[in-house]
Amino acid sequence: PIPADWLIYGGVDSGSGGATGHPSAIVFIAVRPDFRKARLFKHWNGKGIDTTAADTFNMFVILRGKMRCVSQVYDYSSKDFFTIAAHNGESFMPADKTVETGDNTLNSLFKHQILDIDDIPENFEVIRQFENLGVDQKKSKAVDDSCDATRYPAVAIPWDWSVINLTPEEKKPIQEKTDIQLRREAFVESQDTKGLQEVWEEEISEWNDYYEV
Repeated sequence: PIPADWLIYGGVDSGSGGATGHPSAIVFIAVRPDFRKARLFKHWNGKGIDTTAADTFNMFVILRGKMRCVSQVYDYSSKDFFTIAAHNGESFMPADKTVETGDNTLNSLFKHQILDIDDIPENFEVIRQFENLGVDQKKSKAVDDSCDATRYPAVAIPWDWSVINLTPEEKKPIQEKTDIQLRREAFVESQDTKGLQEVWEEEISEWNDYYEV
């Protein structure tokens, strides 16, 4: 489950769908409050389904449920989607559709393990698209509707990129020592470690004598 204090961002890429049309896609990303870690935890793709702007909007509302989004971004080429959302009292911001910006952002997020994609069936399509998307592939022929729906909120999130420059030790969460570890350390500190070493060596030597017999 998503922690209660994580922030939710939604992205929508509208399309007509059907047998040959560009499918609609919806993505939800949860971001840790320090903006150093995130999860793509919910996704929908309308592949093969005839969809209107109203259908896409309704699906977004259903998927969002009772969650509250910090920001909701959409493909501004779909004017009908914005109009329908506005008539229903929903606020959506136009996405930054610059492919280079989106690709650079996602590449950095994945490379530095800032953004994870939950390994669940509903996310398999977005995972498949990222795996098959070529670097030099033409945009007009690319199957990247779910990738676009991911780019939009990813670019809108104010990431703390300073985490990239942190050492691995700084990135690791500080773990408190267990009671057993604390008692063990206290015992060792209270003993004469040199004397203990001699006792251990004598005991090992004694057992070795038994083995030799």
